[in-house]
Amino acid sequence: MKVATKDIVNKVTQTEMDAGKLSARFDVEVSDGSKVNLPAAFESEVREDLVKLAVASSRANRRQAYGSRPHVGKRRPMAGMKHSVEWWGKGRGVSRIMRRTGSRRGAQNPHTLGGRRAHGPKVEKDWSRKLNKSERKLARDSALAATTNIETVSGRGHRFAEEISTLKA
Repeated sequence: MKVATKDIVNKVTQTEMDAGKLSARFDVEVSDGSKVNLPAAFESEVREDLVKLAVASSRANRRQAYGSRPHVGKRRPMAGMKHSVEWWGKGRGVSRIMRRTGSRRGAQNPHTLGGRRAHGPKVEKDWSRKLNKSERKLARDSALAATTNIETVSGRGHRFAEEISTLKA
């Protein structure tokens, strides 16, 4: 596919007086350039499903893992694990819950006040998504081809002058 290019020349001039520089003047010249052959990727079929899949995959691969670190030593214990606790053992007629040392109050269990979270997020979870190499290439070519389709581009919110009927020219 041959596409016409434009040559754009920007000139900035600024006059200087004894008191200092005056405001700058911008001149822009646009002229028709030569025709250029676009790669075959711009003529491929627009597959919105593949583009959506590729974008979701790249966003998932950027996602960082989050969660608590249960035993990090002297740095900082995870929430709900900030007390030294002991278990009284059986035979006292009370439930077998870890208790704060020297106190009757339960601690560090998910069902106690101020205890840890029961099934909190794990740092080990892998959020990344794989995408086949061929699917990735098709999605890239499809996204490039969509840039030459005026309905797709205007559907994304871009506005054009009324005299523009095609983006391929």
